Amino acid sequence: MKKTKIILLGMAALALMVTPLASNALSGTNADDVEVRIFTKQGGEWFKVKTKKADFRGVLIAKNVLPGKYKVEVADEDVTTPQTLAGEFKMLDSEGRRIDHKTDVDVYMYISGVKTLIVTYETDADGWLDLPSMTPGASYYFDVKEESDLGSKEGKIRIKVKSKIEGSDWYQSLYSRTDENGVLRIKDVSSGKYKFKYKSGDADPAQPFILQLRMLKNNGKRIKDKTDVELFVYMNKVRVKVADLETNADGWLTLPGVMTGMKYKLKVKD
Repeated sequence: MKKTKIILLGMAALALMVTPLASNALSGTNADDVEVRIFTKQGGEWFKVKTKKADFRGVLIAKNVLPGKYKVEVADEDVTTPQTLAGEFKMLDSEGRRIDHKTDVDVYMYISGVKTLIVTYETDADGWLDLPSMTPGASYYFDVKEESDLGSKEGKIRIKVKSKIEGSDWYQSLYSRTDENGVLRIKDVSSGKYKFKYKSGDADPAQPFILQLRMLKNNGKRIKDKTDVELFVYMNKVRVKVADLETNADGWLTLPGVMTGMKYKLKVKD
């Protein structure tokens, strides 16, 4: 059973958030199949990173969640009272690396604008974090307490990915490996700017790699039909359009010849 350390308790409104579930079964309240918009805060501005539905239990499932400040909002047509969501989040560490062992995560809630530590949960060995209750519209902060180690593997290149989505600063969004064929796959990619850097010693910086991306619509929803995407590169700080591309029906896009040290922009034309 997952470890739960209660750090601060004394407000009835937080009781669900900090009380372990006896059956370890998550469920929301009046939240089954509701549409949820996920926001994060970068550079002092909130921006939407994804839109997806909670499952039949009222549980919001999200992968590749970086430490930071988040809030969730339920679509107007799905709002009811009372209403809470549960969460299953696959966490990354602060460098964007996947978590491969049980790790403590401090969960803060902003109460009257004050960042307040309410509980520490432990992920499972694959980095999954269970949250029994989240209040739509409230702001939370997740702090992963231990860094993961992305060790070298023969024939695979470690790559740091930095992103700049509309309204955000540059931030490290992922640290992962290519496969043996030099292909880096990234899911749920928003329109925005991206740049890449090899782990020192893994590859010659002049060596290109192949990027496979599953793009999202500009409203954060999954792409379910072939969709046009514009590709730009920045040359001497000037943005130059280099290609009009098309995803497959599942939103996947392949970019050959991607270079580190270059800045790219992807724009979904939905």
